[in-house]
Amino acid sequence: LPKVPFVLGNDKEPFVPEATFFGQMIVTHGLYEGTLVDLKARFDAYKIMTRSNEYTKVFIYDLKSVADIGDCKGASWKSNWAMQSALYHDFAEQCFGMDVDFHYICVSKEAPFDVREFHVSNEMLIKGRQEYTKAIGKWLWYINNNRPETKDFYGIEELLA
Repeated sequence: LPKVPFVLGNDKEPFVPEATFFGQMIVTHGLYEGTLVDLKARFDAYKIMTRSNEYTKVFIYDLKSVADIGDCKGASWKSNWAMQSALYHDFAEQCFGMDVDFHYICVSKEAPFDVREFHVSNEMLIKGRQEYTKAIGKWLWYINNNRPETKDFYGIEELLA
């Protein structure tokens, strides 16, 4: 685990910002079954919480700035937050070996800078797993079919002001 840069609350339950984890996943079905894939997850923050010896759980927090705080559910659907939350959830579950709760903290980009917290549902995690599994499969297909790793392959475009 990364070192704790600062502590909020008490020493038993540190809040750890900007933690990066590396790992590997083995593809379990499909064309590339058995392929080892390197993964990286960068949690905006996490906290391990224990409640009276009943449970210990990891809480993952991801910060999102949004144009309209009232449309976070729509933004999550359009931008496929499900894929990120499922991948990070599953990654944390493997790294920590305990239950995980994933939360988005949404902050409005404009005054009055409202904030809302959203808990990721099991339904969203299931959808996200399907999406990241498909994405990894597509990526492996491109790499294994001699697609060049160039700016043309990745579709890099110039953003104008």
